[in-house]
Amino acid sequence: MKAIERGNKYSQKKLKLLSPQMSVECQRETPNNHNSPIKCKINGKEEENNQQQQLIQYNNNQKNDLIINWDKLAVRFNGYKVWIKISSDYRNTQCGLCGHYDDASNDENELLMANNEIAPSLTQFHRSYSLSNSYDNDDKLCNAQELDKFYEENSNKFGYLNEMEENKEEERREEEERKKKIIN
Repeated sequence: MKAIERGNKYSQKKLKLLSPQMSVECQRETPNNHNSPIKCKINGKEEENNQQQQLIQYNNNQKNDLIINWDKLAVRFNGYKVWIKISSDYRNTQCGLCGHYDDASNDENELLMANNEIAPSLTQFHRSYSLSNSYDNDDKLCNAQELDKFYEENSNKFGYLNEMEENKEEERREEEERKKKIIN
């Protein structure tokens, strides 16, 4: 899933699902209009055919909320969020950004990176699955610099503070400590 516009917390997203046999891309017909229908392309084609009708089910008449049923996987998309539900047939067999689906009571192994090491942070976990030095559909290069910019812009979502914010937070704590000492 990719934000269509950056910098807006509530910006609309573009969904892309890939398999060796097929690709499905979905996004709103009119950006920045939450009532606009979601249009999908299967293997790059927009036409509504039997294959698309079997794969994609709209949840309302406005066609702005849909479910893609794909080989024991259901993906719901409303232009902003994605919900993923997988069959219990995949229990203990899948991994990656969707977790491990292994009924483990601890979440530690949920951050297993692409190299099978436990990630020290959500950022490192996400970065391990990012395709660096590759191109997106708009032929924009996704490289380390772009990833760094993305993580900086979204630091609150990844559970870490960037260095500047960390320094400000430390200064704030020190100031509070000084005030406490003066009062006491």
